[in-house]
Amino acid sequence: MRNILNKVLFCCFIGTITIITLSNFLKSSKNAELRLYFLPIKDADASIVKYKDITIMIDTGEEKDKKIIRAAIKKLKIEKINYLILTHPDKDHIGNSKYIIENYPVEKVFQTDYDKNSKKQEEVSKIILEKEIENIIVKEQYNIEIDKLKISIYPPKKIYNESNNNSLITLLEFNGYKALYTGDIEAERTKDILEDLEKVNLLKIPHHGRKNEQSIELIKKTMPEIAIITGEKPAQAILEVLNEIDCKIRLTAEKAIDITFK
Repeated sequence: MRNILNKVLFCCFIGTITIITLSNFLKSSKNAELRLYFLPIKDADASIVKYKDITIMIDTGEEKDKKIIRAAIKKLKIEKINYLILTHPDKDHIGNSKYIIENYPVEKVFQTDYDKNSKKQEEVSKIILEKEIENIIVKEQYNIEIDKLKISIYPPKKIYNESNNNSLITLLEFNGYKALYTGDIEAERTKDILEDLEKVNLLKIPHHGRKNEQSIELIKKTMPEIAIITGEKPAQAILEVLNEIDCKIRLTAEKAIDITFK
C-alpha cells in the first residue's frame, strides 16, 4: 500500500512540475515580442527596446527631457537597463546619461571611439567609472544574441572629423523583422555604408530628418515600411521620398511612438 501511495505522490509531483514548466514556457512565448518605444521629444534621440526581461536604451535625449525620460521608464515598468547604447557624445543624445546611470541599474554601456572633449562627455565617463559599469568602446562590429533577437552594433570604419559621423549604428533583427538606428550620420558616413545596407522594416532617419547629399539614397536603399523622425521639422525632400515609397512616417515631436514586432 505504501509503495502505491508513494507512486501516486510521485506522479502528482511530476505532473505539478510539468504544469508549472509548461505554464512558464507559454508565458515566456507569449512575451516573446520585440517592443520599440521612441520617446516623445523634439530634436533629440531617446528610445527604449524591450525584449522579454531585457531592456536596451539607445541614447538619452537632452537634459531638459529628464521628466519625459523618467515617465517613460515608469510607464514601461523598467527596473534595470541591460544595455545603454550612446551613439555619439552630442548633448542631444547623451544629455540624461548621468541621470540614468545614477538612478537605475545599468549593466553595460556602449560608446563610439570619439572624444568630443566636452563637459557632458566627461560627466558620463566619470559616473560610468564610479559605478564600475562595463564600458565598451566599440571599435569593431559587436554582436549580441538573446534567443530570437540579434543586436549588431556598427562603429565607423574610420574616425571622422566631427561627432555625428562617428555615430554607432544599431541593427535589430527579430523574427524576420529588421530595425535600423542610424544616430546622426551625415553625408560622408552615409556614403561609406551605402553598399552594406539592405532592406529594413523600420528606419530611424539620421540626424533628425535633415537632408544631406546621401540621405535620399539611404532611404531608397533600405526601403523602410516605417520611418521614425526625431526632428520637429524634417526636410521636405525626406518626407517626399518616404511618401513615394509608401512609408509610414512617425515624428517623435508629435507623440511617443510604440511599435511591437511579434
